[in-house]
Amino acid sequence: MSLHPSQIEIAKKIFNPDVDEVKFAIAYPRSAATAPAVAMLDARCRTMRPEAGKVMVDLAKQVAAKDKAMAKAYGF
Repeated sequence: MSLHPSQIEIAKKIFNPDVDEVKFAIAYPRSAATAPAVAMLDARCRTMRPEAGKVMVDLAKQVAAKDKAMAKAYGF
């Protein structure tokens, strides 16, 4: 697969995990201690399966290892 340089930012937006979702996945295990199926963060009631959160955080860490801007955005 090859990309034209003008397509790189588009590909990042499509394939990188969403910053807000990664932050939620990181915070979720701490919130889930009181209610395993639902977490209240930022005044919103949210749910996430722990397995899905782990996969998302692992992918975000891989992205962050190669992209310093994304590492900062994810809070790593």
